[in-house]
Amino acid sequence: MFTVFPRSDYKRIEDVTWIPKVTENGWPILAKDAFDKKHERKMIVECGARVFSLPNANMKTQQMIDRFLDNEERIMRACERDGPFQYAVSHDRLRVVKLTK
Repeated sequence: MFTVFPRSDYKRIEDVTWIPKVTENGWPILAKDAFDKKHERKMIVECGARVFSLPNANMKTQQMIDRFLDNEERIMRACERDGPFQYAVSHDRLRVVKLTK
């Protein structure tokens, strides 16, 4: 990911810029962002992204890692389907997040 979008202290890459690029590469998105802004959800729909987001962005790093690992099989099964879709990743399940254009 960092070879596509190198880290920089001087600029923040907007979600609507990186979401299509990640999707073009065939990568699912694992995020601590709910993507609750209309333009973000529109981009997810338009580019067919497969998104797995954490419902609490204030979790500690290890908690985030554990949450994704606890749901690894569910995430892998969901990734067998084409997007667009978004799931909120809870400790024991994936919850569908309704996407609207």
